Amino acid sequence: MRVNIFVDEAGNANIPGGQIVTPIGIGREPLDALAEFHRSAQLSSPSAPANTKNASFFFWCAKDPKSGKVMARLRPTQFTIDTEKAARNEARRRNLLGTFYAATPEKGFATFTRAEYWADVFARSNGDLTDSARPARLAM
Repeated sequence: MRVNIFVDEAGNANIPGGQIVTPIGIGREPLDALAEFHRSAQLSSPSAPANTKNASFFFWCAKDPKSGKVMARLRPTQFTIDTEKAARNEARRRNLLGTFYAATPEKGFATFTRAEYWADVFARSNGDLTDSARPARLAM
């Protein structure tokens, strides 16, 4: 969960759009959950009020394996910007992992198939050639 708080010079807290808590989602660790949150389409949150400092922070909730109770850990305010940046970078990396097929030419997989065929032909016929005849036959 993200707690959205912005503070002005006088120390007054401002909550953008009246939404104090933003549910992030589930993940194996806080950065994983936040990266997955950034990967999906989101409604834009209200912008920060003018002349305020971001004092938002994260809570990471997890079930304690020993007691079975739900425990919450606080991710301090000073790490919020770095955590958001790292999560956006991770989300970008994860999105790029899904586009591997776009890097190959349209007929690229057909080329691989042809190359595999000719490698197989060479492997099968390689034993048929004697050492002295091999250079002459391969040059044809």
